[in-house]
Amino acid sequence: MCGFGANKYNELVKKMLDDYKDVHFVNLNGEFDLTTCVIRNSKVLEKTFLNKINDKTKVSVIDGNTYYPKEYFSPKDYETGEIVLTENTCTIHHFSGSWHTEEEKKKNEKYKKRLNKYVQKYGEEKGKIKLNQVELVKYYLCHPIKACKKIVQKLGEKKA
Repeated sequence: MCGFGANKYNELVKKMLDDYKDVHFVNLNGEFDLTTCVIRNSKVLEKTFLNKINDKTKVSVIDGNTYYPKEYFSPKDYETGEIVLTENTCTIHHFSGSWHTEEEKKKNEKYKKRLNKYVQKYGEEKGKIKLNQVELVKYYLCHPIKACKKIVQKLGEKKA
């Protein structure tokens, strides 16, 4: 999902807004919760709307909401940067991430390049799994104290 429009009092938008009611944008550990609205809203959409669509390549109207395939508003692949234009394309979401620092942007670009490498080698699903495994091992090797603290914290959460 990259964007949407709605009439006043739309139930789907209300569900998306309700999803923010209990969100704290500073986590208990003091770090900011930087989850984007795209991720938050997509979860709500998937639960209430997208799972009712049989063919995501076609325009669908469900419960008064119209679903447009990504070719209409988001023909650019976030991970590869590839743009596939069709006669239906109205606009392009470029994922510029203007709120990110230059350091974060560079980090994201490096991640996308590594992801592409693994996706090309193993296919999309296995490539993402493989990259996450590699990143996890790298993290534990580079940050053993932080990693141990996270493990202890997770274990404490499971006991509670």
